[in-house]
Amino acid sequence: MLFRSRIKTFKDFLSQAAYCFSDIESYEPVTYDSFLLNRPLKRHLEEWFEKGLELSGQDFEVPEKIETLTRESAAGWGIEAKDLIHPLRFAMTGKTVSPGLFELMSVLGKETCLSRLKKFLKK
Repeated sequence: MLFRSRIKTFKDFLSQAAYCFSDIESYEPVTYDSFLLNRPLKRHLEEWFEKGLELSGQDFEVPEKIETLTRESAAGWGIEAKDLIHPLRFAMTGKTVSPGLFELMSVLGKETCLSRLKKFLKK
């Protein structure tokens, strides 16, 4: 369902969804820097990571719960949700475009998502 509208052939699936089957090897430096050179954003992502740890694995399987965590966190920090959504998408996929972030995160699962975010923040 996540890729139905984006993929026409199996080859497309392998190239566009590789991050579903293997870890992110590296992040494109210019895009990475654009997200993490902004220190307040890095701090917000670190705080989102801590809140993500508090969600149960079952909650992480529900896209709406991940979305609520993200949007409420952003509102609490006085930033727009997109300011978290875009770097989270990049951390999860290594790409700036993907299927719906919260649905994708629920499919990847809590362990994978938090592992990728931790790697993204430490790079």
